[in-house]
Amino acid sequence: MLVTCWLSFTLTSIDRSTWGPASVFVGEGLAVPVASLGVFATAYYVGYVISNAIGGIGVDRFGARIVLTVSLAGAGVFMTAFGSTKSATVGIAVQAVVGLFAGADYAAGVRLISSWFPNNKLGMPMGVFTTATSLGTAIANAVVPALIAWHGWGTSYHLFGIISIVVAGLLLFVLRNGPQEAKGQKRAPVVERKPGGILGPDLRAFLRNRDVVLTCLTGFCGFWGLYGFVTWANALMIKG
Repeated sequence: MLVTCWLSFTLTSIDRSTWGPASVFVGEGLAVPVASLGVFATAYYVGYVISNAIGGIGVDRFGARIVLTVSLAGAGVFMTAFGSTKSATVGIAVQAVVGLFAGADYAAGVRLISSWFPNNKLGMPMGVFTTATSLGTAIANAVVPALIAWHGWGTSYHLFGIISIVVAGLLLFVLRNGPQEAKGQKRAPVVERKPGGILGPDLRAFLRNRDVVLTCLTGFCGFWGLYGFVTWANALMIKG
């Protein structure tokens, strides 16, 4: 289960990181100036952030297995579609949809892993799981330039899109909830629902927690630097 969740997260990370080495060539193919290429990445991450925010709710409602499969398959389908696009406007919209699907992968993977490992043993599997983001970037930077040189930028999107779809089909038959899920359901206390909806009281408590807010702020700045660099480093080195 850990390997399958890790593989899915690695593939969505490759899908996300393909843009870095491909961006200049996509811009040339779609007649988009370098200064405007950031719109594609922005569109992707708008979809990704929305999906991150609501993905956990989807996991609770439909189950991690379904959400993980749909996330990877949807990202693969629209990755393949982006590889065939001839319009910048359509390409931006497709990138947003890729992000919308890919963003749900993380919450589903965490839920599945936590269902197979007890809380006091989650450090190792979560460490392995989160290597997927950096590994996906490394694979994309190693493979995509060669694919572009061989057969154009669209080939890299077609290849990784199709791989994502195939793996998603396999995950549907492999993924299962673990024993910790059943234990958690048995231990779960009955809590009276307070007025204000599902997010009302919880969100207020979240915002009052100084440590959580500061951790989120630190993560925001860290990812700002990391993904800003990953997104633009290839394009600036090529142009430089």
